[in-house]
Amino acid sequence: MWAALALIPWLRGDRRWKIIAPIVIAVLGLVGAAIAYTTLPGSSSIPPPTLTLDRILAVTSGVVGQLWSSQVPDIAMLAGTLTIILLVTAIALVVAARVRPRDAEPQAVEAAGWTGFAVHALLAAIMIAVSRSGVADNIGESGRYALLSGLAMCALLALGVILWRRLAVLPAVVLAVSIGLVTYTLGSGQATNVRNQYPNQAVLAVAMQLDAKNVMLSLRTKDSVLPAVKGLGAYPFTSDFTLGCGGPELGAKLDVATAPQLVPGTGNAPSGGYVESGKVTGDTMLSGWAVVDGKSADCVLVVDDHDNVVGGGYVGLPRPDVAAAMHTTVTGTGWHAVAAPNATNPQVVVMSGGKAYRLPVAPKQ
Repeated sequence: MWAALALIPWLRGDRRWKIIAPIVIAVLGLVGAAIAYTTLPGSSSIPPPTLTLDRILAVTSGVVGQLWSSQVPDIAMLAGTLTIILLVTAIALVVAARVRPRDAEPQAVEAAGWTGFAVHALLAAIMIAVSRSGVADNIGESGRYALLSGLAMCALLALGVILWRRLAVLPAVVLAVSIGLVTYTLGSGQATNVRNQYPNQAVLAVAMQLDAKNVMLSLRTKDSVLPAVKGLGAYPFTSDFTLGCGGPELGAKLDVATAPQLVPGTGNAPSGGYVESGKVTGDTMLSGWAVVDGKSADCVLVVDDHDNVVGGGYVGLPRPDVAAAMHTTVTGTGWHAVAAPNATNPQVVVMSGGKAYRLPVAPKQ
């Protein structure tokens, strides 16, 4: 980002301090990052990247081109490679216009913002490649990086219109709309994939708090990152972490001895629910559904035999099958949860309207 912020004022011919300030901040940031990396507790547990040119290029091109294919890595890498070549060419043309005689400078000024945008997208992709290349060649197609592919495409399209002076307004509009529709259509699968991962992030936060390593691994997070995350004081190890119940939190007491048990299974009753993942145990992904008075639950908790809250998760997952069976229009009745690895005789409880309801375990089919 700081390289892009330094490049933009240089292309515009702004005052020198506007160019120097981002560079100084970038250097200070690198020094701070180096100090933090060497002094944070457990920072050595962060898996080192594989700094080989082929893997860095593969991940970089995959990040830039994943918008065109999130399922076939080779296509994403090919599209990314072509996009990178065109972006680098456009950036070089703008820089050349800046250093040429005065009559060429207006073009560099006009393209300065989009050039910085392009540099930011490329450097961000390279940063991901350097830090994540040790995982896999196709890590660049992960949904979490989809935004960079869109940013790179926007920058390329804008620079193309600015630099190609002979392109009339109407063809430029048609080209922009066409590319937008194509990328929007191709990216719908990746967008759905990313949206489907949102609920699991809440479960992952609880798993990290509980040191539930098996669930963390199932959600593609290694437990080796925990010391660094704790050392940085990053979420979920912050004061705003919550189970979403507006009351009971991890470690709190919740007397569920007299809490009613929801009716097992579906039917015409206004309430019901199940733990569908089998016997409730610690450090496993728990799942099921719950309907209370025709509505979805407010939150889900896991309580042990000493009435301690030892887990939680996420509610609101779509379950149209339950809605059909319960004769309700509410579809977000599903839930995922996790309990502490050492939880004794845990049971799943949902909260609705400030009241607790115990969930039965579904019988094996």
